[in-house]
Amino acid sequence: MGDLDAPSEGWILVGFNRPGAGLNGARLFFFALDAHGRLRAEEHIADPPGHAPRATGGCCDQLRVVEARQRAGRTRTRFLLPRAPARGSDLVLTRGAPTELILAYGDSDDFDHHSRHRVHRRLEL
Repeated sequence: MGDLDAPSEGWILVGFNRPGAGLNGARLFFFALDAHGRLRAEEHIADPPGHAPRATGGCCDQLRVVEARQRAGRTRTRFLLPRAPARGSDLVLTRGAPTELILAYGDSDDFDHHSRHRVHRRLEL
């Protein structure tokens, strides 16, 4: 189970990649609530400077969103992530494997807008 909370009413993102790989080839999971409170979630595979969606609609095929809300200028989501990769990626999330974690958020609910803030951290799942 993952929790994301950001000081924005735009999109929020969690991503994963091989350590030191940066954005290229990263699995990116975007979350946003539209003006009517409807959730949008997409998995993208990063190919800088772009990142085409791999699964679209209310949620990704393998991603399960437990909760999503916006309140007082913040966006929060709770989710379960798939370990298996989307088409176009060979990155499998493996318990105990070194992984580059990517966290970001933007000011818009449009996933094509650049991030306002992004950090990368190395960790073991």
